[in-house]
Amino acid sequence: MADILKPTVSVKAQDHEFIFRVPSPLEKARLGAREASIRKMIDPTGSGWADGYDLDTFYLIRGMAVLELFLDRSDAKWVFTEAPVSKDGPAGRVYVDITAFPPGKEDVISEVGREFQPALDRFHGRGVGSAKPATAEAVEGGVDTGAL
Repeated sequence: MADILKPTVSVKAQDHEFIFRVPSPLEKARLGAREASIRKMIDPTGSGWADGYDLDTFYLIRGMAVLELFLDRSDAKWVFTEAPVSKDGPAGRVYVDITAFPPGKEDVISEVGREFQPALDRFHGRGVGSAKPATAEAVEGGVDTGAL
């Protein structure tokens, strides 16, 4: 049985499956901040805004941020880095280090970036790409309460 206190969404990208924690509103805001941080890392003179980036780069950055912040598990072993012993814990812990991703994984990372929001929309029952609430429809005898 799925743990209702720790909901997840699944994204399939090429031959891999990525399972992500469903972010809280604060974590979702953190996603935007992390994306800006990555853009500043790439272009230190930039403001961190996505203006001027092509879609491939936009989704590549989003994919890196999503993987780093929300990835719970995956069959793609290349996405994880094994941590050495440190003040943060023992050796052997795994985490996502976007600077350690191997060459040739850009398409997978971009696909994760493109598919994460639609997966969240499905989880929240909004359907893919739905950005507006359902509208009431006039029916015989009044208003369609199913849309309310």
